[in-house]
Amino acid sequence: MKLYHFCNSKFSVTKSNSITSIYEDENRNLWIGTFGNGLFLFDRAEKKFNQIKSEGIQVSDFINVISPLDPDRILIGTSGSGLLLFDLATQKFSDFLKENLAFKQEINIVRAIKIDSKNNLWIGTDGNGLFEVEYPNGKHPVIHNYLYNSQLETSLSGNAIYNIMDDNDSNIWIGTAWNGISVLDKKNRSELLFSDIVGLNPSPVLSIYKSNNELYLGLDGEGLTVFNTASNKVKYYNEKHHNTGIKGNYIQKITETQDGLLWLGTFKNGLVKFNRKTDQFVQYKHKFENKSSISYDDVRDIIEDKDHNLWIATWGGGLNYFNPTTEK
Repeated sequence: MKLYHFCNSKFSVTKSNSITSIYEDENRNLWIGTFGNGLFLFDRAEKKFNQIKSEGIQVSDFINVISPLDPDRILIGTSGSGLLLFDLATQKFSDFLKENLAFKQEINIVRAIKIDSKNNLWIGTDGNGLFEVEYPNGKHPVIHNYLYNSQLETSLSGNAIYNIMDDNDSNIWIGTAWNGISVLDKKNRSELLFSDIVGLNPSPVLSIYKSNNELYLGLDGEGLTVFNTASNKVKYYNEKHHNTGIKGNYIQKITETQDGLLWLGTFKNGLVKFNRKTDQFVQYKHKFENKSSISYDDVRDIIEDKDHNLWIATWGGGLNYFNPTTEK
């Protein structure tokens, strides 16, 4: 066995002595990632390194990790350009997070990549936590973001991820910077659903209601979030996301009547009727001059009776009996 030493100072071949990652494709080509000089292809016969130039996209020269996505494409985690997809045949780069996964948030540093035994893709970032991507090659990938949460004992221990591996029991081991190792138990874990779904800015949840595939979360200050469990799509109804206006951002109660309408009990904004078909809200507030209006605007509970009228419990104004037809 012979040992060959390829060093910048001696051979001037890679233009860099800082080699971060090596990947051998199915044709036995070696792809070399460097920290400061980008990506190289090694010619075994000539024992030469050819630097890969990017066209049409700005690619960072600081490569942290290389991992195959499929036999024809590799994923490249960088410092500065996030996660890149590289086509081995065309030798073209693309932004995997934005073009393939439709990410809207900026992910600049990716330090770890792992394809697990179920072909799920795990992406370790520096500062944005851990991402799990189900069906990474499909048209509709499903993305989960795991982040450190000081109020949650079982959350990720840190948001800077340097290494990822899975064991024989399908557990995911996550090496973090400065915060030790986190282990995600894939077999026995309960699913954690954040109030904003993605976990970037979760709020306290005051009320929950489920109708078929739609899960409604009434939030403490952020309005109403609707999560479709079948399509994994999310709608946000609050002052930030909805032009028609939900009429209240503190949703304490959610009730569905037999006609399919949703009724929301709010803090200080009275009773709100939500027509899901038209995406419209109607608000009922206390009016001092109108004795047939709701007695108080802090609504805690709502019940429909057999005559389809509503009983409305308020905090400070007693019990109200509401006729939805006459709106009195």
